[in-house]
Amino acid sequence: MQNFLRKWLWAYQKIRSWECGQLKSAYRALVYALRGHSGYFFSHGGRRKSCIHSGEEV
Repeated sequence: MQNFLRKWLWAYQKIRSWECGQLKSAYRALVYALRGHSGYFFSHGGRRKSCIHSGEEV
């Protein structure tokens, strides 16, 4: 459980730093913590399409 929370918090903070809203950041961080890949989403004020992945085969 601590590992899940650590992954979620790291991803949430990272996505928030990319100028995404709280709700989108929370959802994408949840997906990342569960699957190891956040999926693609618009970030940096809509100027970029980004994703976060763990680099592990999931």
